[in-house]
Amino acid sequence: KMAKHNIVTTSKMMGTKNDALIEVTCSAAKDLDNGRIAVVNFAAGTVDYAAANGGELFLICTPEHTRYNGEGLSEFFNPQGKKVRVMKIMQGDEFGTDAVVGGVSALVVGDKLSVKANGELGKDTSAGVFQVVEKKMVGHTLVADVRYIG
Repeated sequence: KMAKHNIVTTSKMMGTKNDALIEVTCSAAKDLDNGRIAVVNFAAGTVDYAAANGGELFLICTPEHTRYNGEGLSEFFNPQGKKVRVMKIMQGDEFGTDAVVGGVSALVVGDKLSVKANGELGKDTSAGVFQVVEKKMVGHTLVADVRYIG
């Protein structure tokens, strides 16, 4: 069995209604999982994991229906050097992800989260810029719906 990759849901993000918030011209600086927080280096044409809250943050959300051979959502990732789709994260945006340090099951609604290593989110009571609004199952995966509160 392959490694399990993260999954993402974006139905409550402004980018779903405004294509200007979606960036598809840059390539993955390394293998990147969906549902993680990213930064875009437009000059270099690359996307990489964010390591902190600051600056323009993007959510990696390449449509999983581009996956091959009917593999499960958790088998999908963005290979290094390939184009990757990211959505700019705007104030009030909500998205679902399971890319959480320690796992989604450890979170409770209301927890504040910050960007940690490799674009994952982790608990941060003092400086969190994301907040857990719901936990739900997407297929066989427990996902946290989080809101960007800046």
